[in-house]
Amino acid sequence: MGHIRPVRVSKLVMKTTHREIVEKFVYKDMQAALHQICSAFVSDKHNATYGAADFVDAALAVASKNGYVGAVLKNLRGDDKEADTDIPHWVEDGSESPNVPKYARVSPTPQWFLGRLDGHSGDELSGMGADMLDASLQAVRSMGRLPARATLAVDGHDRPCHAPMDEDVMRRSKPKGGTSKMESYLTMHIANDVHLTTSAYPYATGDSAAEIVRRMIRHTQRIGIKIEKLLLDRGFYTVEMLRILREEKIPYIMAVRMTKPIGAMVEAYHDGRGRAIVSHTVGSGKGAEKATLLIHKRRDADRHEKVTDKYIVLAFAGVWPSEKAVTSGIPEEYRRRWSIETGYRNTKNMSIKSRSMIPGVRCFLFKFSLALTNFWALANAAVSPSKTGVVVPVITIAFFVHHIYQRVAGLTADRYGLRAGPGPPAR
Repeated sequence: MGHIRPVRVSKLVMKTTHREIVEKFVYKDMQAALHQICSAFVSDKHNATYGAADFVDAALAVASKNGYVGAVLKNLRGDDKEADTDIPHWVEDGSESPNVPKYARVSPTPQWFLGRLDGHSGDELSGMGADMLDASLQAVRSMGRLPARATLAVDGHDRPCHAPMDEDVMRRSKPKGGTSKMESYLTMHIANDVHLTTSAYPYATGDSAAEIVRRMIRHTQRIGIKIEKLLLDRGFYTVEMLRILREEKIPYIMAVRMTKPIGAMVEAYHDGRGRAIVSHTVGSGKGAEKATLLIHKRRDADRHEKVTDKYIVLAFAGVWPSEKAVTSGIPEEYRRRWSIETGYRNTKNMSIKSRSMIPGVRCFLFKFSLALTNFWALANAAVSPSKTGVVVPVITIAFFVHHIYQRVAGLTADRYGLRAGPGPPAR
C-alpha cells in the first residue's frame, strides 16, 4: 500500500465547498491509492492503449452510476445508441453540445476492463480488494479520524446472483431478486455514524463463518484498531463462534435465537420466576461453550401478544461495572449495530454490477465498492467539525457519486487532449 498524502482539517477547509472537498481531499487521494494497487495488474507501459488510471476511472464511473460494467462503459464511450448519455460534453465556445462527444469513444471498453481481472486468481483479486480497503482506512487515519479503539460489528450480506455459477461458490437463501442463489460476504465495520468497512471476505457453501470472523478480527488488529467490543447478529450464535471469541479474548454482544430452552428462560423471567441475567450452555457435535445472557424487553413490546416476541435475548462477554450497567448499557450498545444496515444501503448505491461468472472478479468489484464508501466517509470527515471519531454524513451519497462521475468524464477528455471547451459550468 502506497503512502497516502496526509490531510489536515482547518478553518480554511471548513469554508471550502463540498465539491472542492470531494475533489481535493478525496478524488486525488483515492485515485493515487487505487492507481498504485491496480497497476499490479494493469500495464502502464507507454505503448499500452489504456493504463491503471483508465481502469480506476472506469471502475469509479460504473460504481457512481450503480450499474453494470457493460452498460455504463458503453454509455461513457457513446457506443450505446439507445441510451441517453448524461456525461458532460462541451464544444469550443463552452456551450453544451447535444451530440455524443468524440472523446468519449477513447475510454475503455467493457471487454478490456473485465479482461484485466480475468487473468488473476481469486486469492490475488481478493488480496487487492483488501489492499483498497486498507488504503481507504489509511486515508482516514491520516486525517486523525480513524479511532485506535472502536466497537465493531459483523454482518452477512447476500447479493442475488443470476449468473450460472458453480453451487460451491454460492449460498442458497430465501428468494430475493428472483433467485435463491446468493453471492454472499461477511464484513466487519466500525460502528460509527458513517459506514467504515475494515475487512470483507466471501462466504460460500461449506465455509466456516466463525473462522472468517477470526480472520477479520486479526486483520483489523493488524491495521492498528483495537476491538473494544464486537457486535454480532443472531445467526452467529454457535459453539464455534463462542469458542473463537473466547480464544481471541474479544468482548462481544450477540443476539440469540429464540429456541425452546431460551424461550423457557424468557417466559420464566416474564412471570417473575427468573432473572434478567442468566447462564446458558450451547452444545453441539463440536463441543460446548458457556455464555451469559441478558433478557431485555423490547421498546415495542406492547405490540406483541406472544411473550417471547416481547423480548430480545443478548449474549455478552466483557467487563461491566454493575448489573445495572449491563441491563441498561448492553441493549443501547447493541443498537449501534444498525449502523451497518444504514451503511450497507450506501454501499448498494455505489456498487459495480457484473455478469462475470468468475467469483474472484465479483469479489474484487464488491470490495472496490466498499473502499469507495470509505472514501465517501473521508469526504464527510473533511467537513465534519467533530474530533471524536464520529463522522456526521454532511455530503450526501447522491452528491458524491454525481461529482465523481462528472470528474471521470472530464478526465477522460483531459487525458487525451480532446476537449476544447472550458469544462462544465459551476454548480
